[in-house]
This record gives sequence, C-alpha cells and structure tokens, in this order.
Amino acid sequence: MIDKTPAGVFRPKRAFTLVELLVVIAIIGILIALLLPAIQAAREAARRLECRNHLKQLAMGCIDHENVQKHYPTGGWSYKWNADPNCGYGRRQPGNWMFNILPWIEQRGLHDAAMGKTGTAKMSILTIGTQTVLPEFYCPTRRPAILYPQTQSQARTIPSNMNAFTVSSHTDYAGNAGIYAGNSPNMMSGSGNWFSPATGTDAVTVSITSWPDVNNKSSADYMNGILFYTSMVQIKDVRDGTAHTYLIGEKYMDPDHYMDSFGYDDDSPIFGGFDWDFYRWGVNPPMQDHRGYLSPTYDIFGSAHPGTFNMAFCDGSVHTISYDITQSTHQYLCDRNDGHATDASNY
Repeated sequence: MIDKTPAGVFRPKRAFTLVELLVVIAIIGILIALLLPAIQAAREAARRLECRNHLKQLAMGCIDHENVQKHYPTGGWSYKWNADPNCGYGRRQPGNWMFNILPWIEQRGLHDAAMGKTGTAKMSILTIGTQTVLPEFYCPTRRPAILYPQTQSQARTIPSNMNAFTVSSHTDYAGNAGIYAGNSPNMMSGSGNWFSPATGTDAVTVSITSWPDVNNKSSADYMNGILFYTSMVQIKDVRDGTAHTYLIGEKYMDPDHYMDSFGYDDDSPIFGGFDWDFYRWGVNPPMQDHRGYLSPTYDIFGSAHPGTFNMAFCDGSVHTISYDITQSTHQYLCDRNDGHATDASNY
C-alpha cells in the first residue's frame, strides 16, 4: 500500500499504556526491595567494623597502661566521684578505666588538664573535660558521638569535685568486672561511708586505708574481673590466660533511652567512678538491645548489633560473640582465674 501521508506531516510516537507504566513501577519496587537490605547490611557491617576498631583501640590503651603502671586501669571509686589526675593511677584514683587510659589513646592533654590545680580552678577544668566528646567511646550502630543529658537518675547528684552541668559525654562500652563475688553488689549500690564525700571534699585528701581489699583472693571482698572498684589487676593475676578473659566490651542499653540518659546504666559523666555506666558482669546472659527492657538489665553485656556483640580480651584481641553463647562459658570468660581457659574459636 502506498503511504499517501503528505510529506512533513508529524506522526506522534506511541506512548506507554497505563498497564506498561504500572509494570515498570512494580519492577522498580522489586529491585529496591531487593537492594535495600543489601545496602543496610553493608552499612551495618561497616559500623560493626568501626565498633571493633574502637574496642581494639581502648583495649590496647588498657594493655599499654598495664605495661607502664604494672596493672590494668583501676576502676575508680563510686558514682559520687569524678576522676582527678592529681590522684595517680592506682587505688587512690577515683575515676574509671576510661580516664586512666587517656594518655595511651592520644588524649594525654585531656587527662592532665587539671594536673596541679586545686579548688574551683580544678573543678572547672574537670567539668569541661567530662563534656569532651570522644568518638572512640561510642558504638556507631547505637547512637552518634555527641553530648547527652546529665540526668543522674532522679536522686543522684553531681560528683563533689565538679561544677553543676546539664550535658556530658557518655559511653557504649564497659569494663569486665567479673561475676558477682564478695561485696560487689553492695559496693555498686553505694553502701559504705567511703562513697559519701562531704560537699567540696577533694579526693586527694581522702584516706583509703580501711577500704575493702578487693584485689586479694583470700579477702571476703574479692572481685574476680579485670576492671572494678579500686582494682589493680596485673597480667599475672589473669591465671586463665589473657586470650581467654574478657577485658572490655559492649554494654546492653534500652533503645527507648539511647538519647535521654534515663536509667542507672547511662546517667553518669564519662570519667565518673565505679558505676553501671562503665562496668558489667557475667552473672546474667548478654542480650541484644530491646525496647522496654531497662531494669534490671543494667549489669549485663550486649549491643545494638543483630546476632552478636563485640568483646575485647586481655591480650588485645577483639572477638564477635553470639548472644547464644552458653551462660557457663560467658561466666568463665568474665572470671579471670576460675580454671577454665575457653578457646576463642568456640564463641
């Protein structure tokens, strides 16, 4: 047939039908649905790796501390105290393990800022220090490295050697305090007059001669972890082997309170003393963060990662541990000298 359409007459192209358009949209939706989990998994893998790197850095800080000071970082006094560089690195130091490793994680300036200072000048410097954000103390899967509200859980007060403040730096990592032994629960709850400083008391002037001997296995107050109240654990004390004993790891938190610092496990300033914010035990199983599970889970290890949490061991290695780890194995790894040297490959 001869096309008699006049030359130069425009013939419009055929458009998509509604059915074809819907099919294309459906295909795009399927592709997105397939790709999104893969993208999320890749991002979580990157965050998990960053978290492991943080723990590695902190663990090496603890080990370098032991090499120089001849003991792992001390665990400090109670939540009513804050760190003080004028008190050294042993039992006299009221601050926690994170403050004590600052010189070995390239933060000596922060650690020494109040060195030689007294009175209000020292209090001001210590207050500023506790509001310094250190990304290596946060897990990127859980929350950003920023300042968080300083709530002090209802009745708590600001440590006596600091000025009042409303925000402070926090942490997602905790030291291994072992399994409950001796007077651990009582010390954590703040019983004992050594936990009750008078207003304005300087830690340098406090006598510790009558305090419990938590480092001595023959003492009724003995603690069997690595980092705990006034601890001074040496490598030789880790009789199960440094490759078979937890040093530090990720702590459990309630997702409902990631950002508001509500609860006893996330309400203290970063360099405070022996408190649930900075120490965990193996007496209860680890758990992935769950909404609505706040108390009494403030004493357990865990994380925001699906399936597993990260733990650094006393030899500096970092292992990914399943939440399905047997409770007996978890306790063996928390106790430094129970006679059980569990192989890391079994976790």
